[in-house]
Order: sequence, then structure tokens, then C-alpha cells
Amino acid sequence: MGGALLVLAIRKRGAIGLAHASLFYLVMPATRPPRRCSYVVTFDARPRSVAELRQFADYLALVASAGCEVVVLDAATGEELEANRRVLRWVARHVAVDQVPGRDPVQAACDLATADKIVIASAEVRYTTAQLLAISALLEHHEVVEPQVYYRPMPWWRGLDGARMLVHRAVEPDTGAAPTLAFRASVRWLDADERSIFPAEQMFIRCEPPRLRDWARARARDNAADFANTRNVTFFALLLPLTIVLGFLGGMQLAGAFAASIGFSAVLLAARGRIGAAAFFPILTCAYAPLWLLDRAVMVYWHLAQSLRAGAAVTASDAARGVAEPLDEQLAHRD
Repeated sequence: MGGALLVLAIRKRGAIGLAHASLFYLVMPATRPPRRCSYVVTFDARPRSVAELRQFADYLALVASAGCEVVVLDAATGEELEANRRVLRWVARHVAVDQVPGRDPVQAACDLATADKIVIASAEVRYTTAQLLAISALLEHHEVVEPQVYYRPMPWWRGLDGARMLVHRAVEPDTGAAPTLAFRASVRWLDADERSIFPAEQMFIRCEPPRLRDWARARARDNAADFANTRNVTFFALLLPLTIVLGFLGGMQLAGAFAASIGFSAVLLAARGRIGAAAFFPILTCAYAPLWLLDRAVMVYWHLAQSLRAGAAVTASDAARGVAEPLDEQLAHRD
């Protein structure tokens, strides 16, 4: 009844053209379904058009109609933040990242969400109502659930990521790298290791591919995910040197044969990982596997250089603090 009265009041004021269409997903039902989970979106700071914001608001309205609380963590500032707020406030609780202590998205989700079950996702993730219900049911039996994702449509730059997903499906679960995650806030899983993450290998969530320039800006984050352990860093770092050494020892034919065997093995692994996921990954995705390996073999050195630079900066900062701090403050830090 309250929703119908609100719509009637808007019609009487002649403001029906000013209200966003997604608002009526929320105001029309007389009673809302019970809240199943909190859906927390991490919204990056890139500028978006009004059409993009309205399309995203329509999606959030669908999530809310499924009985989920919706929270948007917006990293934008200034005029962009206000432009986002004007559209998204009708379908979600809009919170600026600057207002969140520590700015860690997972901890912020725990602090802001009112439901125990929390789904955290980036802005390109698109759940269906059935998938939200399914992942909520999985949280009844698991502390942390990480579904699989796929990109549709799939431009070439996301073809590299698709190949990575397929190779990891064939070798080991790619936990911690997906743009969405579901967990129960009551278990405080942040203190647990990756073994507590349940990989929902049969649940595939669609993601909208970003523009090429946005994908390029996110490469540093993707590098951190791929090079999170020493084994991956060692493997990718040895690919190019081994090829060069074999070229010196046996000529270009030996080096080419080695590179071809590595690339063919990557294609086979991707094809194996596609078993059970053929509906979401076109067969052409497997052909991107050698290109993904080459990309990783080059980017690992960029990642190592960035890590060394960051380590040097931290060391210099600690040294400067040690010089600048009085003796009693240094002793307090040691205690």
C-alpha cells in the first residue's frame, strides 16, 4: 500500500519523468521478501556516463528485488561521486570509500552489511536472481564461497583472462582472483587461509568486459593475483631465459621447438579446463593460452621491478622515520 501511495504522489506532482525507472522495482511491492544477504559493490573511480549509471542501477534494483540489501562502496570523489550518488541512491545505500576506516573492501563490507551472508562484487559482475539464491544456500554449509566467472561478450583482452581461468581450472582452483566472493561475516574468515574458500566450480557468473583502457589500468591488480606465490613467479620468470639459453645452445630451431611445446601444452590445459564450462567459454578461448603465457613471462619482470621499488621506498621511509622520531617514540614502537 505504501509503495502504491508513493507512486500516486509522484504522479500528482508531475515528477514521473524525473524518477529513475529502477526506483519502481523497490516501491511497487507492498511487502518486501525477507532479506537473504547483503550485496556489496566495489565501485571504482573511473568516470561513467548517465546511461551506464542507469543501466547499473537497473541491475542493482534486480538484486534488491531478490531480497538483498545493496551497498555501493564508491571510490569516486568530487563531482563524479555526486553524479553517481544521484542515480544510485534510489536503489542502494551509497557510501564513499573515503568514509570507510582503512578502506579495505572486505572489512568495510563486514562493517556496513546488516545481514550475516555477504556477497561482495566488482561493478562488472552480473548475478541472476537464481544465482543469488544458490550462493546464499551454499553459505549455509561453507564459510567462504568463490564462484567462477566468465565474460560475455569476450573481446581479445578478456580472452587472455579467459585462458587463465581455463588453465587454472585444469591445474588448481584459482582462489582469490575472482571479482566476486561470498562469505559469512560471523566467521571472520579473514584470519583463515585459502583452504577455507570453497570454489563453486559449477556456478558461473557473467561479467561485463571493461573497456580496453580500463583493463590496462587494472593490470597491476591482475599481476598481484597471478604472482601471489613464489612457485608462479619462478615458473614465469624462467620461461624467457630458458628459451634464450636454448637458442644459444641449439639454435633457433631448438628454441622454437621449446616455445611451441610450451604453447601447445598451454592449449591442451585450457582445453581440459573447458570440460564442464564449454557453455561459457568459446573454443577460441583455448587459443589465447600461449598468448597469456607470453604475457605473464614478460609481466613477471615488471612485477618484480615494482616490488623492488616498493620495498626500497618502504625501507627509505622507515629510515627517515627513525631519524625524525625522538628516542622515546622509537622505544615506544619497539615495545
